[in-house]
Amino acid sequence: MPMSEYEEVLAATKAVLAQLDAMAEEINSRITAIKLQAAGRPLSAAETVEIELLRSALAPIGGAGDKIALTAVTQLDKTEEVKQLKRKIEHATEPLTKCIEKIQQIASFADTIAKVMGGISGVTDKLGELVKKAEG
Repeated sequence: MPMSEYEEVLAATKAVLAQLDAMAEEINSRITAIKLQAAGRPLSAAETVEIELLRSALAPIGGAGDKIALTAVTQLDKTEEVKQLKRKIEHATEPLTKCIEKIQQIASFADTIAKVMGGISGVTDKLGELVKKAEG
């Protein structure tokens, strides 16, 4: 059974990232070997330079991995499988969006009612004061 476009992008990305990991591991192994060879003594100038050169080779490998991962995400986003998933999610969340809008409307009405009730309370207090003055 042939791989889907999504699976092809993932497989290709994993293969390239595995190659980069292998390169980084090889460089780290070489650095470790140099340090072990110099165990018990200070590193020679040549060993220090070689380690620094090897370490400087690691940074581009990490940067390449980041770029490849970003490119893969961009490519995955364009696959039909992801497009279908996005449509399904949008369809599933549409009722929730409408529900949120209704809740916001209700909250607005509740706020208006609370303000009106506050006004009525103030008027009731004033009427109570007027009644007391009229009785007294």
